[in-house]
Amino acid sequence: RDPIPVARLLTNAASLFPHEPRLTLAGLLSHHRVPYRQSDALTELWPPGGGTARAHFDGLGRFVHWESELRPAALGSI
Repeated sequence: RDPIPVARLLTNAASLFPHEPRLTLAGLLSHHRVPYRQSDALTELWPPGGGTARAHFDGLGRFVHWESELRPAALGSI
């Protein structure tokens, strides 16, 4: 559920299913019940534990860029 390796997973999955990387990502997110919003060029998701992540696609629907912003873990009381 860590959003950092998702870019690698998506790249590997897109190589297996090269025709629809956005659909591949949507399937992965749905399978893991991660909320997301999709447009032609962007899929934005909200991973468990906080933060956001975005997958960018070019005009042909190919995966081109991944970015994520993690929310720091809460520190316990000392």
